[in-house]
Amino acid sequence: MVNKIRLALGLVVMLWSAHAGAGVPRRLVEEGQLTDSSGNPLSGTVTVKFTLYDAATGGSNLWSETQSVALSPGGYFTAELGATVAFPANAFDGTQRYLGLTVGTDAEMVPRQVVDSVPYALVAGDATGDIHPTSISVNGSTIIDANGDWVGNVAGLIGPTGPTGPTGPAGSTGPTGATGARGATGPTGPAGSTGPAGSPGILGFAPLNDTASRTLTGTTVQFLGSTVSVTTAANQHLVAALSSTVDVYPSGTVLGTLNACYQPSAGGAVTSFGGPDVAYFIGSSSPAAQPVTVTNSVVPGAGTWKVGLCMTGNNTPSASTLFLGQMGYVFVSN
Repeated sequence: MVNKIRLALGLVVMLWSAHAGAGVPRRLVEEGQLTDSSGNPLSGTVTVKFTLYDAATGGSNLWSETQSVALSPGGYFTAELGATVAFPANAFDGTQRYLGLTVGTDAEMVPRQVVDSVPYALVAGDATGDIHPTSISVNGSTIIDANGDWVGNVAGLIGPTGPTGPTGPAGSTGPTGATGARGATGPTGPAGSTGPAGSPGILGFAPLNDTASRTLTGTTVQFLGSTVSVTTAANQHLVAALSSTVDVYPSGTVLGTLNACYQPSAGGAVTSFGGPDVAYFIGSSSPAAQPVTVTNSVVPGAGTWKVGLCMTGNNTPSASTLFLGQMGYVFVSN
């Protein structure tokens, strides 16, 4: 517990003025010594709360701030009051003031320290506001009379114009201004060079519309009916999207498969496009007409081809299937 302190309240060597320049500090310096209850000096850093009152006991709290105070050897310290919390303009108005100190978690020390007249030299009567003399004289000579008029010597009041000082440094760049109005449209520039040609899309198109009904038997690959003639170059694709209506039995033996096929226009083997086939069945129940669609593609090489729907039968040559026409399209693309 701290129970003894020797204090000296000093003042910053600056005038206290409510209208002082922005660079003038409004601060006082408190100096003292902290000891424990046995009179031994304290060391280290302690927390001290400084409070300004208008009475020796009780009264109003006019100002306070808390500082971490470093103690020098012997327990001595110096604190600049007003360093963290500025004094209000009326802190020293000519009436008696008292300073209370609280160290750490101890109670505030008693009695409070009387703030002697030294800090009041900072305010000097009306120095915190306007001054109200009836006149101003220097060495017995009146300079300003009771009417506020200058009556002193006018010599030297306005000296000659001094030389122009050096140009100061350039100021920082100001903020960007608002966007101006849109200017007139400029002339049209020259046409750019032609870009590279894009890849061709569909190069050929042939519709297939065959409404005739046919019944096919056998196990070979054979066209269902009409075909379309299409010519391709090397590496070009044949794309077929064809459909037919088939008498399909709901269950039973697989009778065959459907696909798109192509054949050289001069004759030769009928070749399936490959890929997924569409199966159809035969059984003992009554058949039902059902649409069947085939979409597939192949790269046949260069040539002219017959293209259409085709059937591949199974090993039941005696079986037959009714096809109710075919329709669709054949494309040539890269």
